[in-house]
Amino acid sequence: MIRTIGLVAGLLAGTVFSAERPMMTKQVLETKQSAMVFYRAEDEMVDASAAGAAAKRVVTAVPAEVAAKTAASGSEYRRVFYTSEHRSERNRFIATGNFLVRLQPGTAPEAFAAAQGVTLLKCVNERAGIYLFAPAGTGELIGQTNRLNTLPEVDYAEPEWIKPVLLR
Repeated sequence: MIRTIGLVAGLLAGTVFSAERPMMTKQVLETKQSAMVFYRAEDEMVDASAAGAAAKRVVTAVPAEVAAKTAASGSEYRRVFYTSEHRSERNRFIATGNFLVRLQPGTAPEAFAAAQGVTLLKCVNERAGIYLFAPAGTGELIGQTNRLNTLPEVDYAEPEWIKPVLLR
């Protein structure tokens, strides 16, 4: 009887603990050369519309229903990712929602954009063939990046990250 009560108490404590921990979704960014694991924070987003660069470093808690709507609508909120399940400023990455893509030599960025349904925003380094693209539709950022990395005309694609500067 005591053993059963202890088992039930342990299960209940585990349920309560997991309910209090915010959700994080594990995602793998796969390039042609490597793979990197990111954890998307479901309850955190950055308000990019706030004035000043300092506002982009402030992560705000956003209810899940707001996060789903704003992520799909391209609003002022940006997704927050971590390189481990431990949340800290050192492993925090903020996604702008755009992609940095290095194209194979001879690939026209305008033709690539039209063929893939993305929008060419700017040339980052023309000599190296690196361009900034915006996705045409909504979807999971890392999933869309992985799709671009499978294309033969792409050397690599990665999300455009804002990596906050750590102040000491």
